[in-house]
Amino acid sequence: MINRISRISTTSIELRDKSVIKYFSSADSYWKEFKVYEKGLPMVPKLLCSEEPKWIEIEYVEGKPYLNVQPQTEIIDLLADTLGNFHKAMRTDNLYLCHWDNQPSNILYSGNQIWLIDFSESRTSVAEDDITHLLLFWCAEFSSDKLRSLVDKFISRYQIHIPLNAKIWKDALTRSLMRFNQRRSSFGHSLHHLEEEQFNLNVNYLSNLFNSLSSN
Repeated sequence: MINRISRISTTSIELRDKSVIKYFSSADSYWKEFKVYEKGLPMVPKLLCSEEPKWIEIEYVEGKPYLNVQPQTEIIDLLADTLGNFHKAMRTDNLYLCHWDNQPSNILYSGNQIWLIDFSESRTSVAEDDITHLLLFWCAEFSSDKLRSLVDKFISRYQIHIPLNAKIWKDALTRSLMRFNQRRSSFGHSLHHLEEEQFNLNVNYLSNLFNSLSSN
């Protein structure tokens, strides 16, 4: 039974009982998604079938955005392990396939597992590009004290899998902040729970994160 069809950018999505069919008007978007799902990684929905370069059908994951899970501290290690393992599995030399559109609605929690979905904007880059963009959503969500606790826990765990480069970090954050603000403006999204001043203070903390970690 078909539930509904929605459009996101150049993609049409058809929701069925146990699967999702994604139709693409761009071959580039098709291949970006297909090359992830064909790997059969444990943190992405299973690829059921496809027709090049028109559509793919993947299993439906009924979950909630990970930032909606309470308390968040209980899934931070799980999130770090999931992203670390994903990046390692999609590594090319010293670069990694980055999700790029890693907003909370594309990172779902279901069945004691983190699931990654929607790779139509993915691209190969440094891991710092993906991680800094991910953490900007936290900057818009949490008070300074909670942010520091969650970020420190996440970074420590993620680096078990992939070391982050302190010299690359600030430049990556600058790029991610530009992308974050552009998307927020184009979609008309305001900051979630924080005033702009608090958000900027949180971003400043991220910018100096590796200075604070090295002093601990």
